[in-house]
Amino acid sequence: MERLRDEENLSTQPDTAETTSWLPSSDEDPRRPGHLEESAGEGAKAPHRLGRHQVAVSENTDRFRRSERLLRSRDFQRVSRLGGRTTSRYFVARSTGGSGRPASDASVRLGITVSRAIGNAVARNRVKRLIREWYRRTGREELRHLGDGDLVIIARRPVRKLPGNRVLRELSALANRIENFG
Repeated sequence: MERLRDEENLSTQPDTAETTSWLPSSDEDPRRPGHLEESAGEGAKAPHRLGRHQVAVSENTDRFRRSERLLRSRDFQRVSRLGGRTTSRYFVARSTGGSGRPASDASVRLGITVSRAIGNAVARNRVKRLIREWYRRTGREELRHLGDGDLVIIARRPVRKLPGNRVLRELSALANRIENFG
């Protein structure tokens, strides 16, 4: 009943004030084209240039393939249990050889472990991206002499303060100290 009383006082006459659209149109801003279809055919376009904050991505990127990754928890545990250990101030590398894969897949599989001790998700993801970048750029070649095996890189807390290029150098130095798998 209360609702009916509130509606009794509403005006049934339309509002006489002109309503304005909240979306801009071509009539409101002469510098802006009215529709995309109209502006699409207007003359030659200038070549695309990168803005100050844009990044160019090369089409020839060397991916971190699924066959090169440790994906299962049991694989990480096996490497931890059976693998050799090489340490630095910023990383721990656990490695084991002979993963039992076919010879055509013979390469190093990489696993990455970054705990919450490193920081929030942004900091952890940065470290993981840098480790993957190292592996794509130089890690495959630096680890090739080891043959077939699995490698787990565990980030330590001080790594969060390092600039990116220093992280890559530290990983290369660590990889050179890994003499043989497990």
